[in-house]
Amino acid sequence: MEAGLTVKDIAEALQITKQAIFKRSQKDNWPFKESPNKTGGGIQKIFDINKLPLDIHAAVMASRLKCETYLIPPKEIDENKIKEISDIWSKQPEKNQNRALIRLQILQALDEYCKASGHKQTYAEKIFSVLYLDRNAPGVDAEIYTIESGISEATLRRWRAAYKKEGLIGLLPKYKTNSGIQTVITPEMKTFIYRHIAQKPGIKTAHIFKLITKTFQNDPPSRKTVYRYVNRLKKDDPALFSFLRDPSEWKNKYQPSFGDSAAGIDYFCHTWEMDSTPADVVTSDGKRCAIVGTIDIFSRKAVVVVSPTSKSLAIAACIKKGILKWAVPGRIRKDNGSDYKSAQITTATEVLGIQTPPLKKYTPEQKPFVERFFSTLSVGLEELLPGYIGHCVKDRQAIRERNTWGAKIMEAGAVVEIPVSMQELQAIIDKWIEVYENAPHSGIGNQTPFEKAKQSRFFPQKIRDERRLDELLAPVENRTVTKKGIKIGGFFYVNIVLMDHIGKPVIVRRNLTNAGIITVYSRSTGEFICAASNGELQGQALEEYIIAKKRHLKNLKGQVTALNYLKLGHRNAVQILLEDQITPREEKLIPFQQNADSPAIREAMKAAEASALSELSGLESQQNKPIRQLPVKCLIDPVDSSWMSKEDIDREFENSKPQKMHG
Repeated sequence: MEAGLTVKDIAEALQITKQAIFKRSQKDNWPFKESPNKTGGGIQKIFDINKLPLDIHAAVMASRLKCETYLIPPKEIDENKIKEISDIWSKQPEKNQNRALIRLQILQALDEYCKASGHKQTYAEKIFSVLYLDRNAPGVDAEIYTIESGISEATLRRWRAAYKKEGLIGLLPKYKTNSGIQTVITPEMKTFIYRHIAQKPGIKTAHIFKLITKTFQNDPPSRKTVYRYVNRLKKDDPALFSFLRDPSEWKNKYQPSFGDSAAGIDYFCHTWEMDSTPADVVTSDGKRCAIVGTIDIFSRKAVVVVSPTSKSLAIAACIKKGILKWAVPGRIRKDNGSDYKSAQITTATEVLGIQTPPLKKYTPEQKPFVERFFSTLSVGLEELLPGYIGHCVKDRQAIRERNTWGAKIMEAGAVVEIPVSMQELQAIIDKWIEVYENAPHSGIGNQTPFEKAKQSRFFPQKIRDERRLDELLAPVENRTVTKKGIKIGGFFYVNIVLMDHIGKPVIVRRNLTNAGIITVYSRSTGEFICAASNGELQGQALEEYIIAKKRHLKNLKGQVTALNYLKLGHRNAVQILLEDQITPREEKLIPFQQNADSPAIREAMKAAEASALSELSGLESQQNKPIRQLPVKCLIDPVDSSWMSKEDIDREFENSKPQKMHG
């Protein structure tokens, strides 16, 4: 086909007047060449077809090839290619042709929006795609949204490039230039699948297929195609789908953990890690107690305190246990719970000079060693204990089902393990830790924690006086001295020394072993003032003894009854495991460790001595007092919280004695 066109040629192709073409060429400055007019003489303008505007070029080509204008690509293309395009279009089903025409309308609406908004093309595509998703795109009819439900900016760019290169057939569904057929999963379907998986990570592929079938009604993919595509997505990017499905699983499997959390920790008791976790066993009282654990990062030695709950008293007891066994640490990485941020723990670490760097919330990876220790404890010991309930909900469900079916098929006389008490659990864990500390540990070069601790280049100060340590770790409260003394929990604590401090604010530390004694410090200077006492609370030990006696009696009756029925006669796995001989080791890591000394520790020593003298004087005064008869309703049953008399307790004890068998 000739490249040069006259005004007459263009007018005939567009079926308009020559005058209209002449005005348009002058207005848009079409490039031309002058040539002699062969028919009527004079000079005529010759236009290059490839340099004409896109709409004029397409109209001329469509007129010459006798095809629709919208089939002509807006670029330079030869006649044979246009014929090929026309053939492909004629063979397409009507629904595909309508789909391509709708996409062309969307592109035209996008072009109008770009011109009207004045935005750059990339930014306009982004805004237009958002408006389209909201079904509020300018120039788009409402019927179009039912066919093309969602379009991203990437889809708009792909359509624009395909139309520029191939014309309208580039907008056909399932069409691709190199193979003639596009993959059945269109980009819109891919976006649709990603969106539903992100919203519902556990959605079944069968449901995704049904949603695609109802949403993309024109040529939906087959069931197998959808299944293959979804499976390939999960296989190609497992980290993404793990994060969507279970962030905890993603953190354990795929979160980067480069580096070494023990870097820079080069001596014993340089840094501890502390945390609490519910035990994976239920004790004999039917409760799931808390395990408070501390691990030394350098040696991997550990101490554990078993407590009904993770409270500040239990945490203080764990710190005390570690200090008495090892030394005063330089730093503790601890949990962010309120019990770890209590005034008691904060004050104790401050007076002992222990650093407590803040950790981010919900970041157990910042204290990985104690987390790993809890996992080792659970797998290595708790799974073997009677009363084990599993590490997670799935394990617990399996155990419940196993116990249910086991109860149905259990033979008479079969062995049943009795859960241990909280005190027994503490003793078992302490024994297991001794075995753990004498076993090779891969994290410290396959050395044992005991051997690693002995290799420390430096040993911190040690506090050997337990009374002094109790004073430093005691619960702390702020009070003001009144004319009646210091009031705590409805009781007044007095000492003659407090007369000189009436109206002044003080710091009070409660005695861990005697509720009738407190130690008082000046809030402004921190100096020890005195040890105050309350005579009415001296009998608190008697009440605790009676409650403990009743609890022990109830536990003993349950064990005796179970043993009479079950006749348990052999050892469990924990008993066998803990019978291993432990290599005798030195009691001390080095021949001598210097006693810890600081102003706070010296003041605590004064307070501990004064507290001991006050307790001794209180006991002597009680010995000189006549024994007074307790009222009838003076004891509380911890089980049903009702009042019980001494006669009721004696009667219950008599009833609990084993009965003689007759016959």
